[in-house]
Amino acid sequence: MSTLSEAAYEILRDALNVARDFQCQSLAALKSRLAMRWPGKENEVAEAIQFWANSVRERHPGGVSRI
Repeated sequence: MSTLSEAAYEILRDALNVARDFQCQSLAALKSRLAMRWPGKENEVAEAIQFWANSVRERHPGGVSRI
């Protein structure tokens, strides 16, 4: 897995909390929340989300159950 820039790492940490605290049910909702919290950091937001997605794919190659 690749490494994250410092800004993307901070956004990833925030994304985990935002997803939990605001119960984001979709990627669009999470991105919207992060865009408001990190204006002008669209590339870093995308980097953080991609890192998270890759991590989930590695840990759950068959997909994540919804239950």
